[in-house]
Amino acid sequence: VITSETSGLIVPQTAISTNEEGKTGVFVLGIDDEYTFKEVEIISSDEENVLVSEGQSLKLYDEIKRNADD
Repeated sequence: VITSETSGLIVPQTAISTNEEGKTGVFVLGIDDEYTFKEVEIISSDEENVLVSEGQSLKLYDEIKRNADD
């Protein structure tokens, strides 16, 4: 039985970061080979992965920094 359906992008838990303004996001590699913080909306998570909404800030095939602490 399916009770609901959700869509989004799955990213590793280690890629999620909080900036100095308290916003949650990931670092996305730009065309200049520099990482830029992009805010994301977390839909759901488990111990290893996070489901985030796909939209203006994060798109399919964006290259993200897998370990936000580096």
